[in-house]
Amino acid sequence: MAAGWLVGGGEEQVQAAPQQVQFTPPTAVNDAAFTPPADIAGSITIKSGEFGGTGSNLVCSRELLITSLTAKPDHMRAWAKVEGIAQTPSAVADYIRGLHPSTILKPIRVTTHTFVNGKTEASQAILANGTAVLSDDNDAVRARCRTGSPLTDPVLSSNEVCKSCPTGYKQQKSWQLSSTYYAVHPSPPPAGANASSKPVKPSKPVTITVEKQLPPEYVGTQNNKTITVHGPTRTVQAPPKIKTVVVNHTRTVPGKTKTVTVTVNKTQLQTRTVTVNQTLPPQTRTVTVPRTITVYEGSG
Repeated sequence: MAAGWLVGGGEEQVQAAPQQVQFTPPTAVNDAAFTPPADIAGSITIKSGEFGGTGSNLVCSRELLITSLTAKPDHMRAWAKVEGIAQTPSAVADYIRGLHPSTILKPIRVTTHTFVNGKTEASQAILANGTAVLSDDNDAVRARCRTGSPLTDPVLSSNEVCKSCPTGYKQQKSWQLSSTYYAVHPSPPPAGANASSKPVKPSKPVTITVEKQLPPEYVGTQNNKTITVHGPTRTVQAPPKIKTVVVNHTRTVPGKTKTVTVTVNKTQLQTRTVTVNQTLPPQTRTVTVPRTITVYEGSG
């Protein structure tokens, strides 16, 4: 299932027993974790209107996750099998280094995995706001770094029960898996063959508040009056200021020449006719106003 699609909401076969879905806070751990925690305290705290409270400064360390997995070959092979990649240290390292450390802004429904008695066990979960994850180029979250768990798309049921959900939490009947549910971390620990797997000491703390998360194709950079939109490659012009424009048109009629002034006021076109031995047809002008776009800036 492609990430970003709306899943659920269709006809499902009712199961005999309710499907248990575990609500998972950002720092929750279990005895069957794939790895020790690979999310570290960073220098940037990400807040969101979805969070409430103080936000989260947890960020995934890809090199720490790679080191932990390669230290236990059986865990590494099981992890790679879930992700559908070659079960070798180099393939796992390349795959993880290609993922993006991200912070969940609002709960995401996933299939998570634990490692029990040498085998992988899948279960359904809701990852809470503030969870440090790794996401791929298809907008899907692929690993939870607190436990090193590989993640896949959820398996939804028409008969679900949320386990350990906070009081007042409203269980959703369908889930959207998209990049608007998480923010890519702006300052992740470096990844690469020469990067250290040891946690980096945070520099001066910074807090970023995410007011609205837009899909990648709507994120752009502004340079003077041109806004370059990243995603499908295209360039749009910044909307012009609305102002009054006076345009002079000259027509020649038998015997005399007269100037007819046409005033364009905002989007209302006003015309005037002048009679010189005959009635001139109205002078008209079509003005095309580019559509406007909203650019969010200054809030992270």
